[in-house]
Amino acid sequence: KKNGATKDAVAVAQACEEAPVVVCMEGESLRRCRCSELADPMDETFTRLLGMSNIFPPDAYRLNPVVLSVMRRAGLRSLTDESVFLNAARTVELTANPEAAKKLLSHVAERYESMKWSSRAYSSLSKLRIFPALASATFQAPHPPSTPGEGAAIAALVSLDAPCTLLQYSTCSWTQLLILDPRTFDAWPKQLLQRFGAVKDPLPLETIVANLIEAVRRWSEDGSSVRSEEIAARQDLVEKHLAAVQALHKRSHATQIMVQGNLASSKFIVLDDGCFVRPADVFAELHAGEESSGEASENSKPWLLPGYLR
Repeated sequence: KKNGATKDAVAVAQACEEAPVVVCMEGESLRRCRCSELADPMDETFTRLLGMSNIFPPDAYRLNPVVLSVMRRAGLRSLTDESVFLNAARTVELTANPEAAKKLLSHVAERYESMKWSSRAYSSLSKLRIFPALASATFQAPHPPSTPGEGAAIAALVSLDAPCTLLQYSTCSWTQLLILDPRTFDAWPKQLLQRFGAVKDPLPLETIVANLIEAVRRWSEDGSSVRSEEIAARQDLVEKHLAAVQALHKRSHATQIMVQGNLASSKFIVLDDGCFVRPADVFAELHAGEESSGEASENSKPWLLPGYLR
């Protein structure tokens, strides 16, 4: 009921919602139905998702803008409605159809600004396993994932009620968070992503540090010989993690102490020969090299800081 509406107008509106005012043809017979049983003809996603062509009003109704406007007010279904969208999403979850999930979520990205959903609706949506993500094997890989090919199948459908992030942040988080499929989420506006609290954008500092420590642990357990290209790739990843923690000074004192303690005790620095050392080891070697530089023999070589740390 809108402010200022007369009792008669309210009664007419209610009657239009409750009564089967639409006459539809089913073969050679007629069927009467409510507006809430039909879909908005402007919402073609319904047809693509449900594979049905008989859910729209007959042409006599949908080709008349005035009639169509009244039908929308009388309950014509649209995927911009919270309840309708959630029901469609639950259907997609039951069928575990990645392509249907992709189309449904594209609808969200395209119409987000006109969708006035409650926080509860987004919370309910986040619990459904309809969100495309990269394969879970990414969690155990020694390096961050690459962008999937355009024609590659969607690896997994996940819910957004567990910590996850975008592919652009995977370099510093792939061992800690689920990575969402960029073919779906690159099109999402930032305001929409912020509706899902489990999506980490940007990454928490604690996640970056934990990811670096776990990545180095995996590298150090690799007993195979390491080529120079692999060493360079590891050094590049370490450099990106260190660049990401530059905002440490903006955090609380307790967080600074925690991060510094974790990094100080970890052998996360990759030398040019592939060895792993602690920051204190670097300082000790540089300090020792400076003290002994005047006494070095002709055959001795100065200890050099890896290029990516200079």
